Amino acid sequence: MGKYALLIGVDTYGEGLQTLPAALKDVAALYEVLLNPQMGGFDEAKSLINPTRSDMEWEIEVWFQDRQPEDLVLLFFSGHGVKDERRDLYFAATNTKKRRDNLMRSTAISARFIHDCIKACKARYQILILDCCFSGAFGKFVGRDGGEINLEEQLGAEGRAVLASTNAVDYSFEEKGADLSIYTRYLVEGISTGAADENGDGVITVDELHRYTERRVKDASPIMSPTLIILKDEGFRIRIAQAPRNDSDLPLPENGKPTSKSDNSDKSNYRVIIVLTLDDLGKVSYAEYIELKKNKQVHIVNYSDENMSSFERGLSIRGLLLPKTTLIQNPYNPSEYAVLGKAEMFVRQWYHHFCQLCVLLGVQKISVRFNEENKRGDLQGFITFMTSLFSENIQFSQRSISTLISMDNYDPDIAKAENYLRENHLYENNSRMRMLIEQRKGENPLLRSTFDLEMSKEFEDSLRVFSSIEIELYDGFQAEIKQFKRRLRKLDMNIDLEFC
Repeated sequence: MGKYALLIGVDTYGEGLQTLPAALKDVAALYEVLLNPQMGGFDEAKSLINPTRSDMEWEIEVWFQDRQPEDLVLLFFSGHGVKDERRDLYFAATNTKKRRDNLMRSTAISARFIHDCIKACKARYQILILDCCFSGAFGKFVGRDGGEINLEEQLGAEGRAVLASTNAVDYSFEEKGADLSIYTRYLVEGISTGAADENGDGVITVDELHRYTERRVKDASPIMSPTLIILKDEGFRIRIAQAPRNDSDLPLPENGKPTSKSDNSDKSNYRVIIVLTLDDLGKVSYAEYIELKKNKQVHIVNYSDENMSSFERGLSIRGLLLPKTTLIQNPYNPSEYAVLGKAEMFVRQWYHHFCQLCVLLGVQKISVRFNEENKRGDLQGFITFMTSLFSENIQFSQRSISTLISMDNYDPDIAKAENYLRENHLYENNSRMRMLIEQRKGENPLLRSTFDLEMSKEFEDSLRVFSSIEIELYDGFQAEIKQFKRRLRKLDMNIDLEFC
């Protein structure tokens, strides 16, 4: 799942609208906390400063068009909101104008346009944050309906969360001497300090951030009434950020004493080596999985409750998985790999659980070591690991599909594989393996040892989840990994391949 934020700030206007010096600082402050991996953890954020109406429309439409179903997309606007005589809401651009005291709609962005762009967006998780000042809007219209703006009617939708600084026409947008607007200041404070994490679970949800900001804003400016719009509870628990870690969350060094934040020792090469068994993987809480599944924020719908019962005992290894480099070693090395036999399925199960562990904990750097005792099996396990982690985002050529279950001229028993899948009700749901079986019937079973991974654009985007991938290989795999290495370099990722 990718997280993407478009932040728009407008502080300079033509006749009829006062300047808003805090708007650009609002964008800069929110940009910083959203991109911080210990806070917002967003994959990409873009600032749009003082755009014209046409530029703003283009950027908004393109931003929402480029998203995928599992993404979270956020739009933030700091500037003037304008109502026309029909009480329709518009957002002022730097070239917004009036004529004879009437808003020239062709120079402002309508709420309906934004609603339509978001409605057409594929992203399942949508957040709209409006820090709008109506006090400087074209005065002839601002008081006609008692000062209220129906944001729910104009911008609400199922699955969307709309946070607004107020729906009142007049409020103190900026405090004298303050750098940020009142509303954005407390949004940023709630995320950057972790104070918005009400239940202390390390995650800040949309509703938690709203409640924190609402309390702080009302203390500073009682006239303001920050609003949260959620239809049918969809989007209510969208995870917008994580609370920054404190000292108790830091991993323990060898002496067993907590590492202090003031410790000036060099941690640039800090590495934790973890040998994980299936029982170890069970230390990821089942409750955490249930919460994520309820909010549809991790693609684990194919796991039954029985499968997920291994995620049972709390997030006790979270701290171990967050240092700069984590080396994960699979402790299992079956001496024989029968196609889809018990040994291989056991290793597949380990990799599947590990992949979900990475997603749940937000691991951004992976180090995979292939064991010398069983090169073929470990390389196969790595391919399985990549396949499991990125699911349908990987495309293999016909030869590579075969490579997934057969290395070094290994002769698979296709009939046995088919029977196994059918007996376990896996055949219809395993399109990749079904394709392999259909292709292999009647063909020469001798296969070449290759690693011809065809990386689709979707797969390349998925790899960006990790800031880097570190792979330790043995001599025999240099040829097989070259193509993979070249492909990864195209992504401008930090690839560390060690041959030992």
